[in-house]
Amino acid sequence: MARDSKVDVVLVRSGRTDWDDQRRVQGRGDLPLSASGRAGVVSLIAQWSKRFNGRTPAVIVSGPDESSLQTAGLWAEALGGKIRTVPELISMNLGLWEGLLESEIRHRFPGACREWEEQPSNIHPPEGESFVEAEARVRSALAEVLERANGRPIFVVCRPIPYAMGVCWLSNRPACDLWKIVEDGPDVTRVELEREHLHQLVEDLKAGA
Repeated sequence: MARDSKVDVVLVRSGRTDWDDQRRVQGRGDLPLSASGRAGVVSLIAQWSKRFNGRTPAVIVSGPDESSLQTAGLWAEALGGKIRTVPELISMNLGLWEGLLESEIRHRFPGACREWEEQPSNIHPPEGESFVEAEARVRSALAEVLERANGRPIFVVCRPIPYAMGVCWLSNRPACDLWKIVEDGPDVTRVELEREHLHQLVEDLKAGA
């Protein structure tokens, strides 16, 4: 059977954790959903579930962290679909910034904060992972998942930074939009890609590797 000409991907930002609520920087920190985070996910699902007209996702792909897996579980309860964990969708390693309040980062590293907002590709947190390394990892993981699309929606659930990286890549938005997406949302982005366009994205990714 011929594959559908379009790939339907739904990118979902994982629900908030206690660190998110406290406005602490969270990269690889593995925290569960906070009470407010869980409530937010439930509310979001109620708003979105009717848009799929009973279509069960082909798969719900999740980052390996607890908040992403819990978020994926709530979507699976509402829409059906099996959850598959993809370790490469883990968030960016923020090194010595991990766990600091956002206000502390802005006070201690004002130049880096400007880079985040204006040119995140230049960022490399001390003892952490460079933005370029994290972006390449996330894009490669997404490409592998989406190349298997079979016509039904594919959901991808991950932390805010890899979520925003995916939105920028698949929606053809510049990297400088990343911080705006992290800070202001939306928390769900649905993208319908022509399969030929997806193939070209993947080829460009391989060429730049």
